[in-house]
Amino acid sequence: MAFCTGCGKELKPGVRFCTACGKPVPGAAPVPRPAPASQPPQEKKSRALPIILITLIVLLLAGAALWWFVLRDADKPDDDTDHGEKTEQTEAKKTPAGSVSFSHEADGDKEYAVITGKDDKGDELWTVETDAYGISQLDRVQELAIIGDHYCYIEDGDVVALDLTDGSEVWRNTEFSGALGGYTFDEDGTIYLCGYFGPDLFVVNKDGETVKCIAQLKDGYIWPYDIRFTDEGDLLLTYEQVGESADEGTITIDRNDYSILAVTGEAKAAAEPETPRSISLSASSALQEAGHDHSPHLAMDGSSATAWVEGAGGNGEGEWLKLDLGSDCHVSGMQIWAGYQKSDSLFYKNSRPARVRVTFSDGTSLEADLADATGMQSISFGGDRVTSSITVTILSVYPGSAYADTCISEITLS
Repeated sequence: MAFCTGCGKELKPGVRFCTACGKPVPGAAPVPRPAPASQPPQEKKSRALPIILITLIVLLLAGAALWWFVLRDADKPDDDTDHGEKTEQTEAKKTPAGSVSFSHEADGDKEYAVITGKDDKGDELWTVETDAYGISQLDRVQELAIIGDHYCYIEDGDVVALDLTDGSEVWRNTEFSGALGGYTFDEDGTIYLCGYFGPDLFVVNKDGETVKCIAQLKDGYIWPYDIRFTDEGDLLLTYEQVGESADEGTITIDRNDYSILAVTGEAKAAAEPETPRSISLSASSALQEAGHDHSPHLAMDGSSATAWVEGAGGNGEGEWLKLDLGSDCHVSGMQIWAGYQKSDSLFYKNSRPARVRVTFSDGTSLEADLADATGMQSISFGGDRVTSSITVTILSVYPGSAYADTCISEITLS
């Protein structure tokens, strides 16, 4: 039995320390120290997380670049789709023409027009070519103007309106059926027309609907060529001829009910002398044209608005007009209205005699030069002549701008 050397307390076998005082027991075998518990190997810090983050950032940046350069336009509407927002290109396509040019063209025996809309810079926006029509004494296609939001013109008796943005036909009124004499229009876009071989007055509104059509306002007033507004806002039509006279006449029309307010020209005497009934006329040829008379007797019918028109090939050199006086008469000169003097336009479109030969019944003759001008020209016979006939032969001409036919509107004798 063993006792603690420090406090004397009995020690239990095998203890290394006194349980009373804690003093080590001399000679006690050391208690083996237990091996430390095994620790799991320490894992190295993972590098996967930073790599994943960097990869995500790169992918996000690449996606943003792809959207900016490629996919950002995918959500925009096509140019042809109306989504309420118009691109600059669409706006440019719908710019209305600031000006329109009308080119009257001829191709052989056909006439047509080429109409071109241009922007404010003079660049072409659209072009329209009309149908082709057989050439006649009066133009089959004629220009009007830009009226309101449309460009208007005459095509074979129809009044036509085109859209200024693309040249498409907006409306066509087929009731005018004449050749244009004159026109005007008001602030509402209503068009007022007067015409040859058509109504004296024709009114069409901005939608192409006929408002008024008056075939003839007054007997004896023919060839209306001008229409305009008076200071009072009424309509004033001017006619080339009144009755048997070649003097002008006018008719003033109330724009509200189209009643006649005033007339001028009724009392004027004929400007050209009457032709004796005994004279008969013949010619080497006369133009044949459906609906029109160009026979020789028109050269002495008392009106310069009608004419003998020769019908031979070429410009008419060598063609003649003969006045048969019925018996020997004393004559000292001739007055001649050369060319087609119904209007300035027709005068220059047709050929006019430049030099003529005047031959008498005894075979003697003289030659005379004529000016290229409207109105009366005198040819002196150099004294009193006795003759039963006078023949006027065309030696040379002033060529017409549109037609080769040579015309003489009127002849009188003195």
